[in-house]
Amino acid sequence: MGKILDLAEDLWTGVKDTFSYHPFGVPRGLELISEFNSQRTWFYRGFSNSIIRETDDGLIIIDPGADFDVNIKFNAVREVTSSKINTMIFTHGHVDHIGCKPYLEEIKNNNWPTPRIIAHEAIINRIHRYKLTQSWNAFINLRQFRGDVGKPVFKKEFHFPNETYRDELLLEIGGVRIQLKHSKGETD
Repeated sequence: MGKILDLAEDLWTGVKDTFSYHPFGVPRGLELISEFNSQRTWFYRGFSNSIIRETDDGLIIIDPGADFDVNIKFNAVREVTSSKINTMIFTHGHVDHIGCKPYLEEIKNNNWPTPRIIAHEAIINRIHRYKLTQSWNAFINLRQFRGDVGKPVFKKEFHFPNETYRDELLLEIGGVRIQLKHSKGETD
């Protein structure tokens, strides 16, 4: 069939696992991409990518991760900084971008203030739809990501954003300006 088609068939049928052959490849991990004064920025390369920005008021985490890898990302972040979480931003509603459980547990255990969790307003309906279609999504994801190998599994618990925006939101966090602008994307 050819190398690409052979690999696609092996991934589809489960002969090879999709985690090892994800288009963003290995190695996965945290990379320091910018350092200015006390503000460092890291990029986490993985199944879904994350950006972590250290500010004078705490961390900004963009797309914390999926249930299956957020603990790995959390541990990588905690190896380089102990700053408290200030803000988490979900860029869109796919489940590999909105997992934040270890961060929320750490916040609770340390009695830190509840962080801002910001997302576009459409994510609320998406999360409700995920809850209604949980079993269906489990089978879809089993086929899409694991070639029908294994048991169907899909996230059951979700953490909703505590702040949403419609068109645009300007943020100033610890000396860092962030502009969030909505446009049609993966989950619209």
